[in-house]
Amino acid sequence: MTDENPDATKATNHLNLLNADIITLDDIIAAGESVSRRSLPPPAASAAGAPVAAASRAAMDPIKVGASRDEDKKRVVVDGKAQVRAVFANLGNNYTVKGYGERSRKGFGDFFLGMDAGPERDSQSHDINKAIQSITAEEGFTLGLKATRAAYDTLDDEATNDRTWLEQVSDTFKRAPMHAFDAVSSYMVAAVTKDLFGIPDGELIVTAPSRSNLTAPSCCPYDFKVVSASLFKPDPDPDVVSGGPYLGQLLAKQTATLVARLRAAKTPPPGRLMQVLFDKIPPVEDDRLVRTLIGTMMGLLPTIDGNLIEVMNGLQKNGEIPGLKAKIADMGTELSYDHVRDLLKPAVYKAMQQIPVPEAVWRIAAHDHVISGEKQVVVKKGDMVVVDIASATNADLKDNIADVSAIFGGLRTGKGKRPTHACPGYEMAMGIIYGAVAVMLQRA
Repeated sequence: MTDENPDATKATNHLNLLNADIITLDDIIAAGESVSRRSLPPPAASAAGAPVAAASRAAMDPIKVGASRDEDKKRVVVDGKAQVRAVFANLGNNYTVKGYGERSRKGFGDFFLGMDAGPERDSQSHDINKAIQSITAEEGFTLGLKATRAAYDTLDDEATNDRTWLEQVSDTFKRAPMHAFDAVSSYMVAAVTKDLFGIPDGELIVTAPSRSNLTAPSCCPYDFKVVSASLFKPDPDPDVVSGGPYLGQLLAKQTATLVARLRAAKTPPPGRLMQVLFDKIPPVEDDRLVRTLIGTMMGLLPTIDGNLIEVMNGLQKNGEIPGLKAKIADMGTELSYDHVRDLLKPAVYKAMQQIPVPEAVWRIAAHDHVISGEKQVVVKKGDMVVVDIASATNADLKDNIADVSAIFGGLRTGKGKRPTHACPGYEMAMGIIYGAVAVMLQRA
């Protein structure tokens, strides 16, 4: 990805949500009201939700394998598969994620992804993580098919002159297909979260891939992606630093109202995962329910969205769409998960390994220690430790190893200690991506 290539928009541009003359978050809070803006640009496709841009990683100048230290910034960049895995595993308790919690408390509030391993985190995360992990890849695939077809139906409904949405934007699609992929993905992930969580509800939280102001209602997926970047990106842009917390506060307000309405209705809430939250968290703790709900969606949604877009961009760039489209067509109308996965896995993994979303995450050093690699690097307590996920996936791609687990913070299954923050939705997310890619190929 280079700055000269307009189709390779960086994450820093994707989340450039506010204009230079934005009223600050403090001004907004002091005024006690939402402030409309002239215009907020739509998110760029190739960086949907990416916590760190490729340009930012290059500026860190990490060594090939191991770690590098920037004394002025009190920062260490961890580079290479073994080192990335070591940070995620955190066997020596060298790293803390409490920095996420410090950022989230400025927005929608504290939640378990900002807590280190321990009883409090376990009590808050166990039930929802178990429910997410119970959703199989096959179920995710079926959901991906359904949600992507619904996305096209929604876009077609918005088209004019009795033309399908894709026909209406065909010229743009041919020039810059990433914009079409981005639009479909945004509506697809909104359909996924509606199925799982009952959000967007269409009133308090609406389906919207971008914003034109900072007023209610909240927007899905846009607001969740901005809030996600404000937490997980090591160095959020100033616009995201101010806009992310505000949109997080707005999400908390809108979601709390939705939860109160659902409680008052005394009927089962929509969405299988929302049902789990309602069953396991008592009404007196609905504030925690709201924070858990937003945090869970914020962690899941941008990863699926961003990687799907990068997969489709990769297929387009490599000229693979016509051949795969023909093979998908040969499968008939009833698509099988096993057959689609076997067909698409090499291309999907390659694209995800080339440009993973997220490309990097971060931790804070809990105490002094040393990272070994091509050289010994001293890490001091309080240092920001940037985990260069792309270095791990790129290395595997070079060595012909098909492994995207680093994108999800490691695996929660298998031998050995599982990383505390490994995503429980890995299987479901990959199934959704396979289903979405299959439908997008059918419609390409």
